Amino acid sequence: MGSFVEHKRGEDGLWRAFVVHAAASGSAPDKGAFTTFYTKIKTSGVSFQAGCCELLISTVEEKLVAINASVSVELAPELVGVDVRTVVLNGFDMHAAHDADKLMTLVLEVTDPTETDGTSVEFKIRGGFRVDCSSPECDEVIRTDENSIRERFDHKWTDSMEELYRQLERKYEMLPPQIATHRETDLWGSNDAAFKNPNHDQVLVSDVVPPLDEVVYYRLFVHYLIVAGEDQNLNVKLLDEPPSKEYRWDMKTELNLEDENVKPQTVEIKGEEGYQGGVLAFKQVAMSLHRDLSEDGSIKPWRHAKAMHLLAWHIAVTDENGSETEKPTASVDLLFQNWKHGMTLTRIPLSLLSYRDAGRAGFGCRLALLQFKDYETLAPDSYTDEIDWPGGELFGVDSSGKRRFLAPRPSTHERASKIKPVPLE
Repeated sequence: MGSFVEHKRGEDGLWRAFVVHAAASGSAPDKGAFTTFYTKIKTSGVSFQAGCCELLISTVEEKLVAINASVSVELAPELVGVDVRTVVLNGFDMHAAHDADKLMTLVLEVTDPTETDGTSVEFKIRGGFRVDCSSPECDEVIRTDENSIRERFDHKWTDSMEELYRQLERKYEMLPPQIATHRETDLWGSNDAAFKNPNHDQVLVSDVVPPLDEVVYYRLFVHYLIVAGEDQNLNVKLLDEPPSKEYRWDMKTELNLEDENVKPQTVEIKGEEGYQGGVLAFKQVAMSLHRDLSEDGSIKPWRHAKAMHLLAWHIAVTDENGSETEKPTASVDLLFQNWKHGMTLTRIPLSLLSYRDAGRAGFGCRLALLQFKDYETLAPDSYTDEIDWPGGELFGVDSSGKRRFLAPRPSTHERASKIKPVPLE
């Protein structure tokens, strides 16, 4: 799944922007709805440079792997020699190279850049990644085996987002540097047009121990945007209180989307005087999920995993009353939901058999306020659409001609995407 803005230069030399949303589904017919929020900016005295870094992650199920990648970027001429520079997230995209699991933890952060040789800057992509799987189609292990890979690590769910951040900080200190390099092909052998982009870097993040059948491989694309300008034209300020939330639910009571701990949060935007307008951007996004095993009590081995099905996931920030008002505010929407709101009331008896879990969710983010001295265009917008999967056969055929359970044709669960071009003047 992914949601990002991609900038590409055409054969005519002009840059074009594309809003992209991607997702994948299983063997049954399915439909995914999405909304992506973005802002188009045109301002004098401020320049932008977009790029992408790919993280090739190999790890074991249910283990938290830390990301600490160093990215070096050669600046476009208009970004050289200015007073203020920052880097913000422009979205991300991820998919499994094989053995797809369910997401448990995702933390992504871009640090501010430091100048290296006058024409280049360096910044870090830091964060954490953890997946697990409890579905029959995943590669399962016998968790009662005392030599199981799962018993070699402490997989305790972090009690709070603060504890998750502390764990990652300790891991950063022990990590060797993960250096981004320019590559034409990825380490798993497939070609991709993205690798021909001069701003596309690649990092190997490996945290693997035997046995290899427990290893998962993911490609995580981090899209970033460098913003630069003289201090009279651009001001960058981090919000004093980073939004965060934690909540839990059980298997009988539906998640109330209007609860204080669940509904979108309102944050006040306090910028510096002397600037005409501004926009909020993500410096960091963080999500940690955990299935509550105590609610189930099952002894089935495939129900012991701590990951959950993902039905709804929100990470968005939007204006509430505009940046030019006396007390501007923004809405920060952070949400995870693993079964549909209103399901028990509207879909009986089918809803009684649907898959759902009790669990906990924690979110955090860091927001940067970008203020501009003046602007010609500052236009928040959104893109709403749906992705459809037709579904297919429950049984697939292997190379020997025998039928296998839960092995649908690749076309029934393949990744799909929707792309919207954004005209740039």
